[in-house]
Amino acid sequence: MSNWRRRTLGIGVVLSVSVGLVACSATSATSVQESPNGRLIAVSGQTSDVQEQALAEGTVAWGRGDCMVVEAEETYLIVFPRGTTIGGSDEVILPDGYVISAGDEVGLGGGFHPVSTASELSATLGACLTEEVFWASGEVAE
Repeated sequence: MSNWRRRTLGIGVVLSVSVGLVACSATSATSVQESPNGRLIAVSGQTSDVQEQALAEGTVAWGRGDCMVVEAEETYLIVFPRGTTIGGSDEVILPDGYVISAGDEVGLGGGFHPVSTASELSATLGACLTEEVFWASGEVAE
């Protein structure tokens, strides 16, 4: 293979990887949704192809900074799955249509992660952060 073709192929691979990385990072940012009453929920921008196996069981409530948390033995900020919305009455609607309101007893599927691994949350939800954050997958245990 000539040097010209190798360089062209190499540049093409680098550009493809760069475009892929930009596309992934553009869609994976966590967003914040606010209800008309000023309540906040964190929503992941990532599609959830990988299912984590943890279960957060407890009562959902509005925690520090008016963000939704799950209160169990400890309190955890919830990052809801992509497609979750918050309604005018502060109810959280999961992508499958399941509705969660403050005071509900829930069992949410997902994973616990130290807040240090979620640096993107610090800028937007600093007042809401808990020592560990629960990234919900959208599965609700009955």
